[in-house]
Amino acid sequence: YRHVLIRVSIVGEKRLFNFSDITNHWKSEQRNRSHDKILGLVAKGIDLVDILKEILQTIEQEDPKSKCSILLLDEEGKHLYNTVKNRLPEFYNNAVNGLEIGIGVGSCGTAAKTGKRVVVDDIMNHEYWKQYKTIAKEAKLGACWSEPIIGSNGKILGTFAIYHKMPNKPNESDIERICFASNISAITIE
Repeated sequence: YRHVLIRVSIVGEKRLFNFSDITNHWKSEQRNRSHDKILGLVAKGIDLVDILKEILQTIEQEDPKSKCSILLLDEEGKHLYNTVKNRLPEFYNNAVNGLEIGIGVGSCGTAAKTGKRVVVDDIMNHEYWKQYKTIAKEAKLGACWSEPIIGSNGKILGTFAIYHKMPNKPNESDIERICFASNISAITIE
C-alpha cells in the first residue's frame, strides 16, 4: 500500500494532476502518534502488560503480514518469558516461555545474550535455529529479527521480535520499526 497526495490544477482547459508519494511521511506521523499514545499510557500508570500489548499492535499495524513478540528477561538475567499475548501460535509461545538465553538459542536468546540485533532472514538455514527448526516450521515461521530491549543503565530487559512466514530481509524502514519498538518498550518497562 502507498499513501499519495493528489493535487489537481486547472490551466485553461487542461487539468494537471500531480501525485506525490507520502508513505514515509505518513508512517512517521503514525509512529509519532503511537509514541505519544504509549507515553500517555505510561504516565497514567496503565498496567505494563497492557502497554506492551499496545506496542505489539502498533508495530504489527505497520506490516500486517508480520507477527511480533516481546519477551522479558528474568531478574537473574538468564531466562526469557513471554508475558504479553501475541499472534504467534500458543504452542510456540509455550515452547519459548522460560527459554535460557545464549548464543545459538534462536534470534531472541542470542539477542538477549549479546545485546545486539539479530537478523535471521531464513530460519530453516541459519545456525541459531538448528535445534528449533521443527517448531518454527510447525508455527510457519520463515524469518525472525530480534532487537534487545536495553534499559537506560545498559541492562538487557528483554527482546522485541518481528517474525515473517517466509524468508525475509529487513529494509531500512523495518530496522527503524524494530528500533522504535525496542526503545519505547524499554521506556515502558523502566
